[in-house]
Amino acid sequence: MYIGIATYNMHGFNNGSPVLLELCNNANIHITTLQEHWLHDNNLHLLNSLHPEFVGLCVIYVRKTAYLSALWKTIWRCRFFL
Repeated sequence: MYIGIATYNMHGFNNGSPVLLELCNNANIHITTLQEHWLHDNNLHLLNSLHPEFVGLCVIYVRKTAYLSALWKTIWRCRFFL
């Protein structure tokens, strides 16, 4: 027995949803990690609504240093969400 793991850079949830759905329907993939879904906090529930057999879990990691905290705030302010 094995566990199939995939990683996918979505380039935005709306843009990457069709491929993510294909990954969810692939019987050989059990875990999919996502990058750059660009969902705001109030839209993270969309990860759970894409496929009935999968559960979305969002983890954000930012090391708490002054430089990275300032960089994160700058990126967060400049990120354009639809």
